[in-house]
Amino acid sequence: MVQRRHLLGLASAALAAPALLGPRPARAEEVTLRLHHFLPAVSNVHRNFLAPWAKKVEEASAGRLKIRIFPAMQLGGAPPQLYDQARDGVADIIWTLPGYTAGRFPASRRWSCPSPPTAAARPMHAPPRPSPRGTGR
Repeated sequence: MVQRRHLLGLASAALAAPALLGPRPARAEEVTLRLHHFLPAVSNVHRNFLAPWAKKVEEASAGRLKIRIFPAMQLGGAPPQLYDQARDGVADIIWTLPGYTAGRFPASRRWSCPSPPTAAARPMHAPPRPSPRGTGR
């Protein structure tokens, strides 16, 4: 009888062990993303925007997500090729200007046109244009 109790105790312990120990959360592996841009490392955008942002991402992810910054086209190419580098996997994140990729992003043309906006597109705070008839006296 003692052997039977001992065997039942061992069997119940073996069945309960997975439930008591539970699944352990998998530790996410660390990932390092490559951020590529055309500005020098001493530029305001690099020092005051990109580098602090990369640090915040690393802190918010408890070190599991890191961003390595490659300024001044260190991964090669020219500024107009940054979009292609992100698409092709050379860089994971890019910082560029739409003007460097003329014609590729037609919707961005409205912000880079050198001509003044039309009356329909003029912001509400823009001053009204003078009347062609004058003051009418």
